[in-house]
Amino acid sequence: DGPEAKFARYGFIAQELEKVLPELVRTEKDQKYVVYQDLIAVLTLTSQVQHGLLSEQEKAAQLRAARLDTQARDIARLQRGIAGLTAR
Repeated sequence: DGPEAKFARYGFIAQELEKVLPELVRTEKDQKYVVYQDLIAVLTLTSQVQHGLLSEQEKAAQLRAARLDTQARDIARLQRGIAGLTAR
């Protein structure tokens, strides 16, 4: 019960983490513990990969939006052309 006791603390249950990332869990004298330094590296790399994927998806979405704008202009032009033909 030190000065840190009043603050919320977060962590992982070693047995649960071991199921998905066993290399981040160590066992010593029948007690399991998480190697948080390694976990930070894994989470940072995962975040970087996710950021890269998100950037790629954003670029693809922008290209699709530009293509849709072009198609909408083409449709409007064609509709005006059809309207002009039917008015004759």
